[in-house]
Amino acid sequence: MDWQRWLDLPDLKLSLTTQLGHRTWKIICNKTDHFRSAEWFIYWHWVTFLSGLILTFLLIFYLLRLKSSMNIRLGMALELQESERLLSVLFHHSPDIIRVVDVHGVSLLVNRSTTLEKADPCAMLDMAPVEFQKIFLHALNLAFQQGETTQFHYHQMAHNLWWEVRVVPLRDNEEIVNAMVVTTDITENKMLEEQAAKNSRLASLGLLAAGVAHEINNPNNSIYYNANMLGDAWRTIRPILNEYYVENGDFAISGLPYSEMADKIPRMIGWILENTQRIQKIVDQLKHLVRNNSQEHFALVDLAQVIQGALLLMNTTIQKHTDFFTCQMPDTLPQVMGNSQQLEQVLINVLMNAIQSLPDRTCRVELEVCVEAKNREILLFVRDQGCGIADAYLEKITEPFFTTRLEKGGTGLGLSISATIIKAHSGRLHFQSNVGYGTTVTIHLPISAVETLSE
Repeated sequence: MDWQRWLDLPDLKLSLTTQLGHRTWKIICNKTDHFRSAEWFIYWHWVTFLSGLILTFLLIFYLLRLKSSMNIRLGMALELQESERLLSVLFHHSPDIIRVVDVHGVSLLVNRSTTLEKADPCAMLDMAPVEFQKIFLHALNLAFQQGETTQFHYHQMAHNLWWEVRVVPLRDNEEIVNAMVVTTDITENKMLEEQAAKNSRLASLGLLAAGVAHEINNPNNSIYYNANMLGDAWRTIRPILNEYYVENGDFAISGLPYSEMADKIPRMIGWILENTQRIQKIVDQLKHLVRNNSQEHFALVDLAQVIQGALLLMNTTIQKHTDFFTCQMPDTLPQVMGNSQQLEQVLINVLMNAIQSLPDRTCRVELEVCVEAKNREILLFVRDQGCGIADAYLEKITEPFFTTRLEKGGTGLGLSISATIIKAHSGRLHFQSNVGYGTTVTIHLPISAVETLSE
């Protein structure tokens, strides 16, 4: 049947009866003008096709946009993850110790656990010194109550460390919830500052010493010259005074009898000459202290001859203070580049300090010389069984005018000059001491580059 003619039939009705289970079903289809989907599809199928095509393109476009958005979000998530990873690396590998604490100072998070943290005073606040606890808790209160960032320095005497501690408030929606404590080891910076201050003091001291040496040297030379003339005059006039004493009896000189003054006057003149020589020695040391120890006059030095010369000069002093002095050194020593007189002065200064520290003649002083071919160094060890040096003084013994023998005439310049000389020779001095057991001074001198050593 033609589909169009079928649709135009009046009172079109279709019915269908079917048995489904125990029930009978009848389906009746009547003609209607309200909705004709099949007819719509016949007359408007191109519109339907184009609509579906447009919807398909729109769906594809939406899916492509969704994919692009998802790629962008995925990229942002990966970047965020990488940033978090880098932040974690920076946080955990920071040279500073960073921790998050609560209002009571209890650590909630710390960036790392290192050997430094064992010395970190913030690591175990309850076990920290009382002085540090007071300063830290005060800074913590300022952070939580007033929102202030506080910074302070703390010297940890037990480990000889300097710390810089910064307490920074952490806010969440303008409310301070925790605090970040950043602890930095500034020991090296403090040491550099102390060294700079020390160098500045030494520079000022050098200028002062140069002026004092010049002002003292001139009148001291005059005293020495006049004392010598006075000694010559006394030796000339004494026979005349003796003859007058024999003929006329005793007489007064400066309120004292001549018989007493005849022996005192030579001793007094001798004391004047001895003290002017001591003043001259101090002046020479001051000049040496401020002198620029350049290497202009350096030459190859036979260290064995330097040692023998120093021992020859010190022989009387050594025999006066100890019965046990030994010297051990190889038969041949490589040469060093330097000044023989300066090196001899260093050895004399070190030996003199060792000898003067001995409590009695039964204590020993040893001089040992050895060659370290690996490091191309000659080592001179001066060991004594003296009173030793306290740890508090070890770092100061090479400072100018520092001495523990002030009441015995020590000037505090010997080791200072020795350290300056050894430094100019590209060497170093090392001190090791135990109070009551003695001291070992090690002199390191580099072997000359022209020397060939047999390993």
